[in-house]
Amino acid sequence: MSEIHQLYRLQQLDQQIASGKQRLLAVLKGQEEPEPLRSAKQGLAETAARHQKWRTQQKQEELALGSVISKLQSSEERLYSGKVKTPKEMADLQLAVESLRRQRGTMEEGLFATMMTVEGLDAELATAEAQVAALTAEWQAQAAVFKQEQNHLAPHINTLMAQRTEQTQHIPAPALASYEGLRQRKGTAVAELKLNSCQGCRVTLPISLVSQIEHANVLTYCPSCGRFLIKAT
Repeated sequence: MSEIHQLYRLQQLDQQIASGKQRLLAVLKGQEEPEPLRSAKQGLAETAARHQKWRTQQKQEELALGSVISKLQSSEERLYSGKVKTPKEMADLQLAVESLRRQRGTMEEGLFATMMTVEGLDAELATAEAQVAALTAEWQAQAAVFKQEQNHLAPHINTLMAQRTEQTQHIPAPALASYEGLRQRKGTAVAELKLNSCQGCRVTLPISLVSQIEHANVLTYCPSCGRFLIKAT
């Protein structure tokens, strides 16, 4: 194999390696939690926190209401027990009972409103949990596919890199150094000659140079872009 063909083969390997690495990055990215799932989890956490807050408040209000009801029952039992001896004590106890009844009514209204809020949050929490579960299942299915592709890509890239190392052993050091420099500056170091034009820069080349590329077994550079030139097959 001629020197230019060795370089062209090296370039093909480099392109395959670059393409493989680019795809591998996309595959790894595809295994990360997607933004919709992260957003849904954040929303679920916020809903769960509000749900817990209102649940706690409901329990506190239920305990407070229970205490007032207990006091009211005790006061009513004493009021109607016949054990109250003086008119003043009777009046004071009656006022206390009326106050406790009003307090009970206010607290029951507040507890009812809290219970309605908790009921709404129950439904909101269930919806958020279902959304997270659905998005998680979808992501895990996609991630499993990406994982399979990763398991194929990684060794394939390693094989290509080993082939590249082997390929460089067949190329003289000066030509290899020129190739690496061109690849860094231009992206590609070897351009095809097609219809008398360099396919790297699209410049039409002199007939004499075209003839040299087609018939001579020496490295030839494009006078415009500096890339190695190889006859298109």
